[in-house]
Amino acid sequence: MLLLTGGLMGIASETARVACMPDLPIVPVERPLHGLEREEIAAAARPLGRAVLDALMCG
Repeated sequence: MLLLTGGLMGIASETARVACMPDLPIVPVERPLHGLEREEIAAAARPLGRAVLDALMCG
């Protein structure tokens, strides 16, 4: 599973396809988390919990 900034989705999907991993679960993060305070990171990550769990269970 990949967890990455949404702007990299195209590159990640194409790389996974070329590497013969077309079903690789990818979960996009809306914005970079670098430089944010712990509370800001927690708030940004909270809505991703279900997507990460789904990617791990289906992957």
